[in-house]
Amino acid sequence: MRRGRLRTAAAVCGGILMLDCAHHRPPPLATAPDEGRTSVRVLNAPATPSEGAVATTERLTPAYASPDNRLPDYPAVALKAGCRRGIVAVRVHIDPEGNVSAQRDVPGRPLPADDCHMSFRASVQSAINTWRFAPAFRQTPIVDPAADPRAPVLRWKQEPIAIYLDFEFTFDVVAGQGIVRSQ
Repeated sequence: MRRGRLRTAAAVCGGILMLDCAHHRPPPLATAPDEGRTSVRVLNAPATPSEGAVATTERLTPAYASPDNRLPDYPAVALKAGCRRGIVAVRVHIDPEGNVSAQRDVPGRPLPADDCHMSFRASVQSAINTWRFAPAFRQTPIVDPAADPRAPVLRWKQEPIAIYLDFEFTFDVVAGQGIVRSQ
């Protein structure tokens, strides 16, 4: 009897774990700490529900970068000038269609004003101007007021939203070659 309960408990736990894992992407491979960081923030505030509306949760789908987006090139002028290493942090604003609408410095991460970093920043700007993204979306449930509030949500309204992503690019020289890394 005890073994039967143990098998049942193990099967239930395994099933729950399998269901939970089916909805998650695997974590990214570990990278060296100097290979960059990214962060995300939604630019448009969510619509406030009207009075008497049922409080619901909304979901955000982030913008995904196109696999065709290329990293910036290490500037030849910087390599020739003897620039060794530099880090450029940039905030990329993405419009609701998935296009880059603006680039700004990340607050609190000022770019040094030397020639090396200026050439690195120019390379980053040039590359990012060609980038494309799958747009970010806000998903809100469509709730039938006559339905049971405990019933599962069957339909979702999806609207594209503006968002920004912070990227950090590391420019480095390895074996005499300029390389650029990011995450």
